[in-house]
Amino acid sequence: MASLVTVATFMDQTEAMVARSLLEHEGIECVLMGEHQIMAQPYLLTGLQGLRLQVLTPDVVQARILLKVAAPAPGAVTCPVCSSDRTHRKASLLHAIFGFFAGAPVRKTSNKRQCANCSWVWETEEID
Repeated sequence: MASLVTVATFMDQTEAMVARSLLEHEGIECVLMGEHQIMAQPYLLTGLQGLRLQVLTPDVVQARILLKVAAPAPGAVTCPVCSSDRTHRKASLLHAIFGFFAGAPVRKTSNKRQCANCSWVWETEEID
């Protein structure tokens, strides 16, 4: 008897549903564990540690390949916690204050990034 194996974890419900649809379109039966709890009580997403996309054991390799092909474009900065590509540079308070008083936008030179999906903040190696 085949068991379910988690092939991906998502902190964003929309991304999880798109990934599930991709696998179902390719004929891979899958389950999105935690989907109904999140629909009823969205604040549980963090407590459940994300939505888990699970497939049957024989389909694991094919599912992982399909999800990897559909991954973010090369060069996109992904979050080290939830693997989301919805990241942005985090502006420092000093830049915000200077920009306010100068009346002009100031180029961000911070090497900190923040994930729009899980709000994690981390430092990158280079300033972009």
